[in-house]
Amino acid sequence: MIGGHEEVVTRMQLPLALAYAFTDYRSQGHNRQTISNALVDIAQPPSGELMLFNVYVALSRGHRRENIWLLQ
Repeated sequence: MIGGHEEVVTRMQLPLALAYAFTDYRSQGHNRQTISNALVDIAQPPSGELMLFNVYVALSRGHRRENIWLLQ
């Protein structure tokens, strides 16, 4: 109670997950840079064209097919 008035505090919790992101350009040539779970966004980028090579590089970073998810 502050100054005779009851104050109400509301809070909102957001679930957070630890994540790591890198571009397909950065991942080229890193044969050992694979990740156990991959979320790959294959939507049309706002500043360019999505090439099949870019999709291949992104998909090849995952360990297993069961651990790769695609966003579109």
